[in-house]
Amino acid sequence: MVHSAALTLLSLSLSAAPGCPDGGETLFLKADRGFQGYRLIGGDSYRSFFAGKALERASAGKPAAGGRAEFWVDDVLAQWMLVGREAFMEVVPKSEWQLLHAFHEFQSGAVAGIEREPQPLEQKAGDGKPRLFDVWSAALGKASEATQFWVATPHPRGVVVLTVIAPSADAIPKARAVIDAYMANYGPIDAAACKRFRDGAGTAR
Repeated sequence: MVHSAALTLLSLSLSAAPGCPDGGETLFLKADRGFQGYRLIGGDSYRSFFAGKALERASAGKPAAGGRAEFWVDDVLAQWMLVGREAFMEVVPKSEWQLLHAFHEFQSGAVAGIEREPQPLEQKAGDGKPRLFDVWSAALGKASEATQFWVATPHPRGVVVLTVIAPSADAIPKARAVIDAYMANYGPIDAAACKRFRDGAGTAR
């Protein structure tokens, strides 16, 4: 089940290990039962896990503007990106909740029919620390069975957003499974992984 939010506040800083590359790349490495995703932006780098048997970049060989990564996980389409705070909020937020609320209001103004998931629950991310996630969804058009989900979590530079599109009602359970695995594994990139990337280890998709 997809949960609406984690209840325990955490500092806006992810406390990522220093020394990660700072080129803005989004990389995916094959792992057991899915793919480990990494966004390399120096000390603010982050990562998560995407559950699935196959991953295909939607725009292979063409990095998207603003670090946006679009890809298929099995039969659902996903987009993973960092939205800078200046795009949706002019003042410095007093809390993570205020940051997420501002982003939700910003997104709701652009997409009709957004519905938040009803029951909040504390969510522990990949580093074992509780972290706030705001999850909502909307049907894509009256004639379509597709459903789009948004998952937003605070980041020192703004909000990290995962969007997942289930193309049909049958694909919704898979979309929810992708989201649950993503929230359970989201966090900063550790020092060992940063070193591997600096040394050029690993094969990225």
